[in-house]
Amino acid sequence: MRIFFSVAACACLLISSCSKKSSEVSVSGFTPLTTGTNWTYSLTQTPQMGAASTSTYKLTLTNRDTTINGNSGYKVVSNSAGPNIYLGLRNGEYYRVGLLSAIISGSFEELYLKDNITAASTWQQSTTISANGTPVALTLAYKIGEIGITKTVAGKAYNNVSEVKLDVNGNFSGFGLSIGTGSFYYAQGIGLISYDLTINTLPGLIGFTQKAEIQSYEIK
Repeated sequence: MRIFFSVAACACLLISSCSKKSSEVSVSGFTPLTTGTNWTYSLTQTPQMGAASTSTYKLTLTNRDTTINGNSGYKVVSNSAGPNIYLGLRNGEYYRVGLLSAIISGSFEELYLKDNITAASTWQQSTTISANGTPVALTLAYKIGEIGITKTVAGKAYNNVSEVKLDVNGNFSGFGLSIGTGSFYYAQGIGLISYDLTINTLPGLIGFTQKAEIQSYEIK
C-alpha cells in the first residue's frame, strides 16, 4: 500500500550532507503553486513483511482549481503514478489533500506547513478513521525541527531548507496507539524535497516505511 502521491492522494533520504543555520530564522514562501510547475521523485517503500520496492513519479500543477470541504482555491496536481492530489495556500498556511490517504481516507485537509515559522513551532490536527469498523481518533502533531539549513538530496544541495517532524497518535477502543512518525524537508521556493515516513501495523493495515527524494523539478 502506497501513501504519498501513489495511493488515493501529497511527505531523509539518501541524504549525504546537512548543515545548520540559525534556529531563529523566520522563513516563508515554500511551495510554488504556478501552472506547469512539476517535481519528479523516487519513492522506496518497505513493508514490515516483504521486499522493498522503488518507483518514480512526476507531479504537475495543472491550470485547474477545486473546492474541498467548502474551501476554494485548491490546485489540482496531476500524478503520473495515480490519482490527483491537491495543494492549497490560505493565509500563509499550506494545505494538501492526499499525502496520508493510506491511513486517512476521504478529503482530510492536512495543514503541513506555515509561513514565518521559527524553530520549535508546533501545531496539531485531529480526525477520525475506521480500523476494521472501529473508529480510531487520530492526533497529528507537527513540530518544526531545523530551519534555514542546506541539505543534499540525490547529489544536489538545496538551501533554505526547513524540517517538519510529524507524530501520528491514536485512540483505539480506549487504548493509546503510536500510529507513525515522519520527517519532511521543504526547500524555500521549491517545495518538498525529501521525506521519510514510518507507519505502524494497525488492524487492517500492514505497517511500512517510505523514503522519497526529489530527482528534478521545474518552477514555472
